[in-house]
Amino acid sequence: MLENSPPSLANCVAVHVRKAISSRETAEIERTLEERIREHGKIRLMVVMESYPTLNSAESIYDDLGFAKKYAPHIERMAVLGDQGWKKHWIALFGLFGGIRAEYFERSDFKSAVNWIQSD
Repeated sequence: MLENSPPSLANCVAVHVRKAISSRETAEIERTLEERIREHGKIRLMVVMESYPTLNSAESIYDDLGFAKKYAPHIERMAVLGDQGWKKHWIALFGLFGGIRAEYFERSDFKSAVNWIQSD
């Protein structure tokens, strides 16, 4: 679930979502976010969505990314990578209502997502 973040960005947390996120996985993600927040103050979050059946509505994205909402004041930006461009608007709404600067990228455009997450 948790992945290595881009090596040049120590304050980035990367999460690879392949299925519904269990409560144990959510707790692990939250521990990692809290640790990075203690170390860096502000963090960046990269979420790669893959074959995730419950992300079929804007509401489910908002619920399933609850760990990001919880730490929104400490997240400078969040890149979400997926395979369905129509979710771009949902991620924009999540960012708006979650108070996070968020961008959606196609998984095939990983390099652009890394460049964006690293930019000032």
